[in-house]
Amino acid sequence: MHALLLTQGLAWLVMAGGGLTAWILSFPVSPNLVSSGGAVLWTGVELLGIVAGMCLGATEVAMACRMRGGQPRVLLAATVGLQGTMLAVALILAAFLVTVGGSLLELLALGG
Repeated sequence: MHALLLTQGLAWLVMAGGGLTAWILSFPVSPNLVSSGGAVLWTGVELLGIVAGMCLGATEVAMACRMRGGQPRVLLAATVGLQGTMLAVALILAAFLVTVGGSLLELLALGG
């Protein structure tokens, strides 16, 4: 069972890394909230999905390590650290998206 969790977790991390690479390569040159608000929100939602994938992959790898009695400890420590970091990034990004979405709705309501 631990081999399946480890393989799945590593696959999630690889897919999230590929998604992050594609996200960086397709990032808009000048994200302007007023003229391209929907695109900015969608870009943020894409990043939130990538962060969620990284968190899921780190969780599965950590579970696989814990099933083996906490071995290897370096991998367990790295995945727990990655998991905590991605959770913090997800919370900050979600708060940012709510703020930007509310500002966008306010601009649309006032402008039209």
